[in-house]
Amino acid sequence: MNSGFNQSNNNNTAYQYTDYNQEKILKSRGEKKAIKIIGSVSGICVIAYVLLQNAVALPILFFPALADLFKNSNEFYYLFTIAASVIGLFVPFIIGGNYLKKRTGTEIYYFDAPKDGALAVLSIPMGFFACLIGNVLTGYFIAWMESIGLKLTSPDFNSPKTPSSIILYTIAIAIVPPLVEELAVRGCIMQPLRRYGDLFAIVATSVLFAVLHGNLVQAPFALFAGLAFGYICCITGSLWPTVIIHCINNAYSVLDSVLTSGAVMEDKAEYIMVMTQYFFIGLGAVCTLAFFYRARKLNYRLRKSDTVIRAGEKTAAYFLNIPMIIALIIMLIVTSQYISLMN
Repeated sequence: MNSGFNQSNNNNTAYQYTDYNQEKILKSRGEKKAIKIIGSVSGICVIAYVLLQNAVALPILFFPALADLFKNSNEFYYLFTIAASVIGLFVPFIIGGNYLKKRTGTEIYYFDAPKDGALAVLSIPMGFFACLIGNVLTGYFIAWMESIGLKLTSPDFNSPKTPSSIILYTIAIAIVPPLVEELAVRGCIMQPLRRYGDLFAIVATSVLFAVLHGNLVQAPFALFAGLAFGYICCITGSLWPTVIIHCINNAYSVLDSVLTSGAVMEDKAEYIMVMTQYFFIGLGAVCTLAFFYRARKLNYRLRKSDTVIRAGEKTAAYFLNIPMIIALIIMLIVTSQYISLMN
């Protein structure tokens, strides 16, 4: 009797173990497939971004009058930059994001009020502090590349000279791109990925953010800043803090360009930029400590993954699919145009 009971018990255990394994395998396949879909959509969006950017430029190539305006009118140049940002980046990622929203049920328009107002306020100097660190690290990276004989460049922007061109330049650099890029990367792509772990979603979209810049001057900074932006978005529960930080960072670049171009206060440009940088470094360091203290007190943490598959499998599913591989190859070609051998 005891022997028969033990045999039956062992069989039940074996059946349960087999069922568990089958369930785990099915869940693993489902997770890989879901992440692969998000990666494929991301890749298609990047491809569409490149194609649309070139499509927007076609009228300038075929119509001499527009080409003259593009070369000689800063106002037209900045309007063109705004249009290229909206059409090239906003349109494909919104379409892709809405597809993922319907498929996953995830809200991509992550513009709710932050979970904690004080934490959101602290995150802004903290985020800009991270941007300043990113700039320093990028400077070291560029210097290292030059030490091995490679010169890195990035797309040039015409320097504004008149009040109207300064206003349009500010809109083209400090307002439109931050809003579009944060919605595209941290909204449309990162939010659907978060169900597979916040850390994975932050890292994957930071790499995507770096790739989108298409040159090795901006890409290292974008990678570092993207990690900070993604973390702040997840902890505060809103895209608004990252949009504001992104705007401030780009506005800082606008201020530098305006001052050094000689449009205003050229003689005081270096002093203003250095003092501004020191101020934000001090403020940012203090606010960073306060941010982490308050986040810990409120028990706001990154959401952990409850997936079956591991980080490496998630990464492979996101990046190793046909649309994403094509997108990465295209962006690698674009990036190579901004790398040259030093004389």
